Amino acid sequence: MHLTELKPRLWRWTARHPDWTPEDRWEADVGCYAYVPPDLGTVVLFDPLVPAGDADAFWEALDGDVAHHGPPNVLVTVDWHGRSGQAILDRYDGARVWAYAPAREELGKRTAITDVFELDDPLPAGIEAYDAGGSDHEVAFRVPEYAAVVVGDSMIAEPGCAPRVWPDEESVRPALRALLQRPLDLLLLTHGEPVLADGGAALERALEA
Repeated sequence: MHLTELKPRLWRWTARHPDWTPEDRWEADVGCYAYVPPDLGTVVLFDPLVPAGDADAFWEALDGDVAHHGPPNVLVTVDWHGRSGQAILDRYDGARVWAYAPAREELGKRTAITDVFELDDPLPAGIEAYDAGGSDHEVAFRVPEYAAVVVGDSMIAEPGCAPRVWPDEESVRPALRALLQRPLDLLLLTHGEPVLADGGAALERALEA
């Protein structure tokens, strides 16, 4: 597990994907994110995956966060990334897993769900949800404080390469382009290294490629 504080109260950690094979076009280690808002009233976990080799250290760190900020809220970009949602629900009383309404059925095969939302619904910590296109009903999550956007399978950055649009589906590029209507500084990928400045420009280049 590699843990990095990207901004005050915004962290990224990596974990080995349990289903990765050398034939996959993405790295074996995937990115997960945690955010605590300025009021310190909650901790939000985006696509969390407990690192198998460092599980004790992970749980110890998250236990501390929960003690200070309350039970975690899990936000999932795409149903495949239900990942460790159930383990978090099992460990913490009051933990919540949020499902985008169109993806509820598929996500429910991977973890229990406590809350269902539509795109315009309020989410914990002021997080905003946006359509990310694709047949799996993917969403992107925006952290307004840092003009940061978390994307799941809609984009990828292979080792040493710039981010690119991943699924070859007609709905993906228009959905991602709509993200440029708001300021975008941090482009937080789950498959590949995040873009920590000028994320909007990186997204534009990916859309033009």
